[in-house]
Amino acid sequence: MMRIGHIDGMGVVYDSEGEMILQSSERLIGRYSRVPLEVSDHWREWFVKSLFAMQAGDATCFLTDRRAVFVRRPEVFKSGEYLMTPYGAAEGISKMYRAKMILQAGGCEYCEISAEDLRFYKKHRTGISILLMDDHKEFSAFVMTKTVQGKFHDDLMSWLEGKGVTRR
Repeated sequence: MMRIGHIDGMGVVYDSEGEMILQSSERLIGRYSRVPLEVSDHWREWFVKSLFAMQAGDATCFLTDRRAVFVRRPEVFKSGEYLMTPYGAAEGISKMYRAKMILQAGGCEYCEISAEDLRFYKKHRTGISILLMDDHKEFSAFVMTKTVQGKFHDDLMSWLEGKGVTRR
């Protein structure tokens, strides 16, 4: 199951500090800061709807033996800045307002990806694209690994391979 949300995950997916809450018998493999993630509603290139926008800010990635969880505190200006064009201004302002409301409630935005939903991945020069299937609906995720400090790229690759995800 893949879930994307904000306030609904407080106390379930993440705590008040923005740290992931482990499920019973779940083991944390790694914690990585400042990870850019983009999740969209389908794999096509045209008319893609962004569900977790990379431009809205970097997340902290928690890799466990069962799932990958990305948690971030929304940045009000960054949440809608990338949409501030004549045709996108209304949506940009609404995303900024939503980010402000999430912050006022003490919440975070999160994206939780279960290992069972992973179908295949493709390595790029700057990161990794992942195809996900949840309830027969396709989602794509792009994790920019080039900008993350440490061994995040290698750990993510070995996590995907350890889950039996096909490389394309």
